[in-house]
Amino acid sequence: LDQSQSQIQKQSIIDAINEIAGVPSQSNGTRGDSSNNGAVILRNGWQGAETRAQDFEAMFSEPEQEMLEIVTDICRRLSDLDLSADDVMPKFTRRNYEDLLSKSQTLVTMLGNDKIHPQSAYEACGLFVDTQDAYNMGMDWYKEHGQTSGVSDEERTAV
Repeated sequence: LDQSQSQIQKQSIIDAINEIAGVPSQSNGTRGDSSNNGAVILRNGWQGAETRAQDFEAMFSEPEQEMLEIVTDICRRLSDLDLSADDVMPKFTRRNYEDLLSKSQTLVTMLGNDKIHPQSAYEACGLFVDTQDAYNMGMDWYKEHGQTSGVSDEERTAV
């Protein structure tokens, strides 16, 4: 192969690897169009990358749980720590932060509906890696500050 054929072959291999790995489009972003954020995410392959990352999380969950069972068993045997693997929740902190405005509007809208439990709103909006932790923090904040601070009714219902 000459130099240009080698470059073409190399780029073809890189493109195939990126496709298999779910790497989003590597375009330089100079294309200007009127696509909304969701269309850009789909067009550039970010949704595929997110799906691939979720698959990887699932692959790691089971071995992580097995390791936690071993570690908690060791802790119980060597100390007075009464801890089981079910008491520990692995967290995968990879999070896709696109479309924050839409997600936060979804949360505020759902929290404003008295037929939706706030915890369901936290889980459905997609803003938080750990929805339970975010919900607990929100409820704690509301109990401490919600009725005594100068918070408006609209802000209060958001928590």
